[in-house]
Amino acid sequence: MKEKIIKEKSRIAEWALSLKDVPEDLWFMSFKEGSWGTGEVIAHLIFWDHFVMDSRLKPFLNNEGLPDLTIDVQKINDTAAAYARSSDKQELIEEFVSARNELIGLLYSMPPDVFSHTIPGKGMTWNHYLLSLIEHDNNHQNQIENFLKKFCQTLTEYQLSKQPR
Repeated sequence: MKEKIIKEKSRIAEWALSLKDVPEDLWFMSFKEGSWGTGEVIAHLIFWDHFVMDSRLKPFLNNEGLPDLTIDVQKINDTAAAYARSSDKQELIEEFVSARNELIGLLYSMPPDVFSHTIPGKGMTWNHYLLSLIEHDNNHQNQIENFLKKFCQTLTEYQLSKQPR
């Protein structure tokens, strides 16, 4: 299972590099009214990767107890979105890939048998926790891809409709 988790986490980092080709005018365009755009989603993933590393993996690997935190999801997400809007697209993508690679390095350092152990105080295994994060990644990847496909299809249809016949 360790290999599958690392492979999936690596795949998303590689996929994120393809976003360098997203036009600047689409980078922050909302997927729908009141939602984020691609840039905010990438920052969201950065912030949550840091949370997982700093509040879950590093304490565990250092044989420390996991911090007993009250997680303000909305605050983290709002901070990530504001951070995205103050960042350059290329730098944001590179920062995500760097954070994801650091997370992958921590996963490599975990003994394979640990993945089936229950996370202290959390009532779920590392496998379950990490697979739920992969599902989270995949949901955001699908959001971005669906938006870009839809937008590009709409743009193409518009451009075709304007061509002389």
